[in-house]
Amino acid sequence: MSNQGFKPVRHDAKKALEKAMQRPGFKEAWEAGAQGHAVMRSAVKPPKSQI
Repeated sequence: MSNQGFKPVRHDAKKALEKAMQRPGFKEAWEAGAQGHAVMRSAVKPPKSQI
């Protein structure tokens, strides 16, 4: 086995998203994706009478 060992790194999703929002075009793509996800959630969601 390797002597490198396992060194986990904590992932901070909020910090990563803040950094990504600074990249050109990312915010627009993120918002466009959010709209698409909302449409899909409403299309897949069963009617309240079936819950």
